[in-house]
This record gives sequence, structure tokens and C-alpha cells, in this order.
Amino acid sequence: MALVDDHTACVVDSYEKEVQCLDRTGELVGVFGGEGDGPGEFRFPYAALRGPEHTVAVIDPLASRLSIFRPTGELVTEVAVPRVFEPMSPIGETMIGTYTPNLLSHDKILAEVDLAGGAILWRRELLTPSDVGLPEDCGLSLSWGAIGQGGMATFGACRSQLLFYPADGNGEVAVIEAPTYTGELPNPRDIDEYRHGARFLYRDGVVPDAAVQAFAEAPKTDRIPGRPMVYDESGRLWVGTRRDRDRFSYFDVYLDTVFAGTVQVRDRVMGFDILNGTLVTLVERALDEHDGDGIPDRGIDWYDLGQLSVLPGPATAPGTPPQPRPPGQGNARDPQA
Repeated sequence: MALVDDHTACVVDSYEKEVQCLDRTGELVGVFGGEGDGPGEFRFPYAALRGPEHTVAVIDPLASRLSIFRPTGELVTEVAVPRVFEPMSPIGETMIGTYTPNLLSHDKILAEVDLAGGAILWRRELLTPSDVGLPEDCGLSLSWGAIGQGGMATFGACRSQLLFYPADGNGEVAVIEAPTYTGELPNPRDIDEYRHGARFLYRDGVVPDAAVQAFAEAPKTDRIPGRPMVYDESGRLWVGTRRDRDRFSYFDVYLDTVFAGTVQVRDRVMGFDILNGTLVTLVERALDEHDGDGIPDRGIDWYDLGQLSVLPGPATAPGTPPQPRPPGQGNARDPQA
């Protein structure tokens, strides 16, 4: 999802292959896209990010294309991008992100792309997790990352590590273990999500019980899927975690490479963005008596971070769920919508 301005958020509906933009009251501002190869259409709308001048940028990795729209649905421009390109910050005249040399590669190339014509202005091959001394069996690739105003590029690796790459490509990569990670096993909602989401991997569209059982017995990765981390305007790194994600979800916050604290929000976070002291979360609600179809509702929650004060300190003790803190001490205010 992308927070386009202080009052408008846009989310990708991957089932309908479209984008919906809504205001703080939940009213639709625009719905656009649809399946196809024509202008403003998508093969697979993978993610939305904030674009220049109150626009939303949508990445389509299958079409190797980035499209920019106004929230009302007007197509502004389209540009070809490297295959599986993942922007790491809001997009301006250029965009910084990563891509892989090919679909089978685990390597990532960090590059800056000119929005006007799609030319690559510079590129740099990133060290892999094993290159910086992490175990070979912990995972070969880096997660979708984020880049701060100072140029620090940050990625997730393995189940619980964060890798901080120097801005200029020189010097050592800092490796941080997420201090709140406990090796928690998937909860029932995680298992249901896996059973549904992994169907495309199997010819008959049914995930075998053995595969589901293996997933249920393996500790969860620390970070949410998709775009799990964002830098805010204060230079704080927010990492959406997979901890709990039933009635509540949790963000780990870092200052530089130092863990600063945890912020709790309600419901199961599927995506998020931050702009001008506002945190917006795309969430899946818990099932209740009103969900007769058995499908959880989704919604957007808006949080005011204006009084949030996150200071370096000890993490929650392993095995103990993080507790809500009073406003101004790490817990976001009540949602406004």
C-alpha cells in the first residue's frame, strides 16, 4: 500500500488486478487498473508506492513496468524497469531499488533508475547473506528493503537478521539480530494463509497436508511478506513483524542500527506506509459473527505518530508478548478511521 498524501491511501487488490484509493473516511477516491497489457493495465500489480506530486506508483514485475497514476485513476506515465524491480523509497525524478539478473538468481543489484526514460544511472551488486558470514541454510536472498535519507540500504535476511549496507558501497555490512524474535510457530491464521497462498505451486491447486504440516512446524520469518520495512522522515526504520498478527500486530523500530522499541497496532497487518507523522496500516480483521461468508474483512487504519517517542532501550523479554505502552511512549494513538 502507499500513503499518497495526508488524506489518501492506495492499496493493491491483486485478485482483481486493480488499485483502490480511499480517503480517511473510507470513501473511494478512485479505482483503476484491470488485467491486460494496455496502458494503465496490469499483468500482476505487485506493490504500490508513493510517487511524485501526490501520485501512486504501481510495480508490475511480469510486465517489467512501473505505472504512475493520480489517485482518481488518471494515468500519468509508464516506464520500463528491470525485471522484478523493487523500489526502496518514495519515487521522485529517479527511483532507487533492487532487481535480480534473472528469475532464478538469488543475487540483488542495487540501482538508481531515471523515471523519465528508464535508464539505469548506476548499479551496484549487493553482498549475499552468505557473503557476510550468515549460514548457507538460512536463506539465499534478501527481502524487499528500504533506503533512508542518508543512503543506508537495509534488508532482511534469514529468519531474523537485518543487514545494513553502507551508502557508498564501501565498508562492512552491519548485521543485526532482531532482539524481539522468539522463533514463534505459525498461528492458525498463518497456516490458513499459507494453505491458500501456496496453491499456485501445485498442479491441482491443492496444497498437500504434508506441506502444510511442515510449514506449521517451522518457526516464522520475523518480517511480514511483501514490503516489510519503511524509513520515516525522522530516519527511524519501521519493520513490520510476523509476531502474533492475530488481534494485534507489532512494528520494531530502529534508530540507525540500534533497536529503539516496539509499537503495537490492532489487527493483522498486511502492509503499511508512513508520511508526515501518520502511520497507515492495511489490515485483515479477525472473523466475527458478522462474517457469514467466512472471509475476513480488510480495512485501513490511520494512526497519529505526532507524540510518539521511541528511545533506545531493552527489547521485550523472549517469550513475552510486547505490551501496549501509553501514548508518547511507543504505542500509536487510537486509529482515526
